[in-house]
Amino acid sequence: LSSHIFGLATTTNRAEGTFVALSSSAELLALNLCTEFLLPLAPHRPYLEGIEPTADVPETTPKAAASPEQLRRIEGLVFTRQLRPALQAIADHCEALLRGSATGLGGASEKEGSERTGDGGASGAALQLLRLSTPLVATDQLFQSGGGRSPSEQFWQELEGTSYFLPPNLPALVDVEAPPKSLHHSVLRLKLRLQLTRCCEAGDVAGLLQCRDEAAEAIGNDPTAVEASLLLRCLQLAIDRKENAVALE
Repeated sequence: LSSHIFGLATTTNRAEGTFVALSSSAELLALNLCTEFLLPLAPHRPYLEGIEPTADVPETTPKAAASPEQLRRIEGLVFTRQLRPALQAIADHCEALLRGSATGLGGASEKEGSERTGDGGASGAALQLLRLSTPLVATDQLFQSGGGRSPSEQFWQELEGTSYFLPPNLPALVDVEAPPKSLHHSVLRLKLRLQLTRCCEAGDVAGLLQCRDEAAEAIGNDPTAVEASLLLRCLQLAIDRKENAVALE
């Protein structure tokens, strides 16, 4: 357009829609926001240090758990609101990280694995990735004003956050295909397993206690919700911490 935009309208509330713009000189432009157009605009963040490949991570680390290309694909799927394949890709990626954690990152100890992959080890990185599958809520820190930020700075902060993550009230904003309930259920169970694994990697007994009720309910509904080996790790951590506390008395 050769002049300022005078009016802007959208033909649909679907993720892939058409925007029509009218300029002050009566020029009309229609732009189809298809996936191919949006993908190059998807923001990418190097915030998952535990997933990025590093020189000191053994070659036995699962390949799917160290693929920047896969991460960028997941970020693109979320950005274009392709929720079903995005959630499936996130679940598959987190499962790979969880398997890497269960094997001690190719034989390393839990402490060494945690140091290599940041706070919480591979499971901590997977939990960060899992945030992409959960819509933000209005009470998140992102939407809290103050801290010396101007209204303009607050707006850009919220825009950046809701562009990268899923915004609140997404179904009301955009007509997107909801993932099947079975996939959503499996992701919730995966999150619980990741939280328990992170507690074991970080030696966080207090975190285990916070997960206690959720774990009990999950196992009560499905005895296979948490692997026996992971439950044994949780119990061993609690027992070791209790024995250390008694020894110090």
